[in-house]
Amino acid sequence: MLNGITHKKHFIPGDASYKFRRDYILVGNNDFLLIFDKNGKFISEINAKGGGPDEYKQISDFDLLPDKDEIVICTDKRMAFFSLDGHFIEKKAIP
Repeated sequence: MLNGITHKKHFIPGDASYKFRRDYILVGNNDFLLIFDKNGKFISEINAKGGGPDEYKQISDFDLLPDKDEIVICTDKRMAFFSLDGHFIEKKAIP
């Protein structure tokens, strides 16, 4: 059971993908990513869709970096990195 989803914008859509990594559950689709601890308690949301420097246009894929507590979001031409609490870290071009 995923706990902490109290606002309607946090409801999990039918097109969501789920990834179970270490102590976290990642749930996302093309627009946003929800992060839960391994017990299903809500931690944060990454919802930075847009065209600005710390935003993405659409999520193609996402994952937890294995060597640190950072989320990587892949878009068409870039990778965006976020902390587990949802704060933007940096963007890098995909060669």
